[in-house]
Amino acid sequence: MVAFHSSIVKFVFALNLLLSKPQRRHLLAFLHGIILCEGRVNISQICRLTNHDRDLSCMTRFLQESPPWCSKHVTKQRLSCLMETIRQTRAKRGDTRPITFLILDDTQCKKTKSYNTIQPTNQTLKNLTKTLDKLSKAYSNLNAEEE
Repeated sequence: MVAFHSSIVKFVFALNLLLSKPQRRHLLAFLHGIILCEGRVNISQICRLTNHDRDLSCMTRFLQESPPWCSKHVTKQRLSCLMETIRQTRAKRGDTRPITFLILDDTQCKKTKSYNTIQPTNQTLKNLTKTLDKLSKAYSNLNAEEE
């Protein structure tokens, strides 16, 4: 088996998932394989790339049948972990501003059939620029009010 990258292992442990050792190994193999595989990825490629010592069916059963495996719970834990990391990093820098996210909607972007590459139109770029300008002004006003 390939040694897993330490940051991946730390991240999985930080999630505090109730997984057995074999289940944790499967999860690490999946994450490691997804990161290392190029292009479209399937379970066979992940097994081959990570030299996973278990049968392919073990990894597929892990995704399908593991009782503690709940994608919603994992997503909740992942987001909580990431938000806490962001908060801690910002606190170390003395940044007390609220965390803000900018969500971009690409539904109006022109996509090609090959690889669904996004090619924004000029109108989309103009709209994005206007939105970012408005957000910047609103943020500046908010900071001015706090001072």
